[in-house]
Amino acid sequence: MATGVHKVVVNPKAGLSLSRGLAVTKASEHITVGAADTASGRAYAPIFVLPGTEAKYRELADGEIETPAGYLPQGATVFYRDPAGVDSAIMLNWINSYLEETADLWRSVKTLVVFYGYASPLSLHLLTRLVENNMLVHVLPSHSSHNTQALDVAVFGLMKGANKSRVSSYVNNPAIARANFTIFTACELIASA
Repeated sequence: MATGVHKVVVNPKAGLSLSRGLAVTKASEHITVGAADTASGRAYAPIFVLPGTEAKYRELADGEIETPAGYLPQGATVFYRDPAGVDSAIMLNWINSYLEETADLWRSVKTLVVFYGYASPLSLHLLTRLVENNMLVHVLPSHSSHNTQALDVAVFGLMKGANKSRVSSYVNNPAIARANFTIFTACELIASA
């Protein structure tokens, strides 16, 4: 008897399954990706929150050791949390990193930072840290991103689409056993997207 749910995403224009056969169960591991960019299109180092309390390692045939972080974009910050998701400590680390990367902006002009409000781990301490560094903070209402975030369409939507396409190609490739879809595979596919 099978347990769990099979998630199928369908592109109605093409009539194709984007993730046919990808089993999503309670035992599935999830990855959280956080990204930031400016209105001018400058992208900042992303954060990745991977499942677990420490890095997973695997040994290659030549004896080298690798972690999932080895597949992620250069400059990406990697955190481990169980379950994978952003909490206040991770958010504070990200804000500190963001302030370092954007120092050239906020030291000369006020900068608007927009957060999506749903389950956002923003605390008064974090918001104060941003405001003290010449940032204006705007939090979008929960469940409104489809109306209020042009980046979902113009930037992140493209990345999500590329990632779904890569995942679909991988899981629907008969030459690849689905059991090989690991956190390493997921990081590799995300980075290539």
